[in-house]
Amino acid sequence: MRLTLFTDYGLRTLMRLAEEPTRLFTTEAIADELRLSRHHLTKVVGSLRAAGYVDTLRGARGGLRLARPAETIRIGEVARRLESGYPLVECFRGDGGHCTFTSHCRLKRRLIAASEAFFHELDSMTLADCVPPAPPRRRNAAAPDAAERETAVVATVCGSAALSTGSASPGNPAPTLAEGRIGHASLFSGSCGRRNSATKS
Repeated sequence: MRLTLFTDYGLRTLMRLAEEPTRLFTTEAIADELRLSRHHLTKVVGSLRAAGYVDTLRGARGGLRLARPAETIRIGEVARRLESGYPLVECFRGDGGHCTFTSHCRLKRRLIAASEAFFHELDSMTLADCVPPAPPRRRNAAAPDAAERETAVVATVCGSAALSTGSASPGNPAPTLAEGRIGHASLFSGSCGRRNSATKS
């Protein structure tokens, strides 16, 4: 089975509208965003409006949006409606077409069954099922102020010095993380503190 371009445009338009159901879209905006033919899309929107899937508002601030909640719109229903003017094969036309096998064709019944199975599968999905989930929002961590940045720099320098003075040797095992922190505090109040005192004097 293959959907027509008309139905393809219609489904994509509804999916875009369902992503922002309260927003008014212009036909031009949807055509540009989805890279569709504006002329073709205008006809598709007319069919969607006639079928009751979209509402259109005229005026400078007008546009189109969903006329029904996305959860109530079945994809199979939409596809059947938009495909109604495009029969799968000639003998499916209202006038029966001009196929010479029509009177004794044994394929038509199977094609009808295949077509119904195709649309039945689409009936299991709603428009809401087709809308991709919104991307997670990134949390903006607050930038540290000048005092925090200065403290972090001093702590890093003094902490490195504390760990280097306590390096491992045969009679002096490597300091633990807790010991490193104690050395860090000692240096911060000693060496770094003396530097601050010298600066003030």
